[in-house]
Amino acid sequence: MEKKTLLFILLFIILAGPGLSPAAEKTKPSREKAPPPSTIFYPDQKESLRGLKDFFVLVDPLSPEVERGGITSEQLKEEVETRLKRAGINVLREDEEEEKFKDPAKTFLYINFTAYTLQKDLTYGFSLNVYLNQRVNLHHHPRISCMGTTWYSGGVGILRANKLKTFGQVELAEHLDKFINNYLAVNPK
Repeated sequence: MEKKTLLFILLFIILAGPGLSPAAEKTKPSREKAPPPSTIFYPDQKESLRGLKDFFVLVDPLSPEVERGGITSEQLKEEVETRLKRAGINVLREDEEEEKFKDPAKTFLYINFTAYTLQKDLTYGFSLNVYLNQRVNLHHHPRISCMGTTWYSGGVGILRANKLKTFGQVELAEHLDKFINNYLAVNPK
């Protein structure tokens, strides 16, 4: 196997943990499931959206492998902005975005989608992450502020090559819906 394939499989096993096997679930002692990783690192992530007026969307450039699969960063950005606007969330236009981007404290929703071929033209390993980044102050030193991720949702997986485009869109929609629901919960219209 290629090094890239082995590395991705190892990463997937580490991130997915014991949840990979249905049999493992049955043998565990009965106890509450652990919270999703995003709530461990960002326990108040929904609250971090309260009062947020506007932001812009930033999509990481996609790898050539992903673009060959039929997805472009422009398509993803348009899809994200459309879903947010449809939900009544103010998204900065590109001309506003350029002006606001000069302000290092401007909030942005950052989308990172990566996929790698695991078996030549048969399967992909993928990672999809949605982050909300905004200016934060350090608790132990309130005068110091920096950009930080205050909301996150994402995941990894393996899929057939012919499903990359549709699955990527479905997976993205799930994470965006989570963001939209969290945003609207603390910023009712």
